[in-house]
Amino acid sequence: MAISKKKKFAVAGGVGALVITASAAFAYWTSTGSDDATAQVADENSWTVLIDDATIGDGTTLTPDGDTDTISFTISNDEEGTKQITGVSASVAVTAAGCSDADFAITNLTDLVGDDVAGGGSVGGTFDVQMIDTGANQDGCKGATLTYTVDVS
Repeated sequence: MAISKKKKFAVAGGVGALVITASAAFAYWTSTGSDDATAQVADENSWTVLIDDATIGDGTTLTPDGDTDTISFTISNDEEGTKQITGVSASVAVTAAGCSDADFAITNLTDLVGDDVAGGGSVGGTFDVQMIDTGANQDGCKGATLTYTVDVS
């Protein structure tokens, strides 16, 4: 049986529509994504500082411009990680009427600034203390109690 020209055109048109439909089916999506998470960093605890009591007044008597007493101390890092020393100072406080902190000088403090101290480790240092001659009556310092402090940051 012979196909008429109308039917051939109809079949060809149907194939053309099929091709157009197929090409319109190609599509794509783009997307982005991200994720956030948090973690906690350990809080830094203070350094542990221990002044060696055995080195205080170990046979040294402080008098104006007299002997110098060398005091030893230890700085410990009780944390797990390494910490760096950023500052060290030593001071003396006097608890006696007629005597003041200014009657004493702290010198030769071990320079530990910049030292790294591993977790669980420690580092030692010393400082000297001397009673200075102020040129004024210092009788108030006789028998005075001195308190030493080492501050570390």
